[in-house]
Amino acid sequence: MLVTPYVKVRRSTATREDIIAACLQLFARRGFHNTSISDIASGAGITKGAIYWHFKNKEALFAAILDKMKHNWQRIVLQHVGEVANPQEKIDKLFDNYYLLLVKEPDVSIFLQRVSLEQDGKYSQLLSEAFERTADFIAAIFEQGRKSGTFNPDLDPKLLAYTIICSLAGAHAQCLTNKNLSLHALVEEIKRGVLARALADTPQISEEAVFNQDH
Repeated sequence: MLVTPYVKVRRSTATREDIIAACLQLFARRGFHNTSISDIASGAGITKGAIYWHFKNKEALFAAILDKMKHNWQRIVLQHVGEVANPQEKIDKLFDNYYLLLVKEPDVSIFLQRVSLEQDGKYSQLLSEAFERTADFIAAIFEQGRKSGTFNPDLDPKLLAYTIICSLAGAHAQCLTNKNLSLHALVEEIKRGVLARALADTPQISEEAVFNQDH
């Protein structure tokens, strides 16, 4: 059967995605340094040569995983968030989307924790930089809420952003080891706690005041 260039590209892309998926799973369970190219080849069901065809080394594989995580974060977590004007509704939507991401990528949380504990600080530093960008995005929503009067003016946007990131990662990791826990229920509880903190001591406008403003 004649194999067209289109078919070759599709096969190549599929193999590359298979390799990245196998890496994510193995790095999550064994750690980056404890996983060999042979382990990855076995996990992906291909030869070592096929891996080197797509990736120069393990460092390139690690970079590919980060790129995939960034792509999924932008595609899933940011979905429709920019279309919402109210900061509180933005946070609510962000949590809903994070839940979808955690369900779709169950190995991500363990991978992040594993790499953070690696003795080689190079890779944990790369994750730290990725977390920093994520925290900046979330903090900007809280800052918007502070300025608009939606959120407590005394809250620390960056601290609350990291609270969200760490809480969600921890909740997901617990659910992976304890099947009696509900990820959705934990995410909702974290969301309620975060919003309660953000809204605490926020001046409330009475219905009479709203009526007087409108008239």
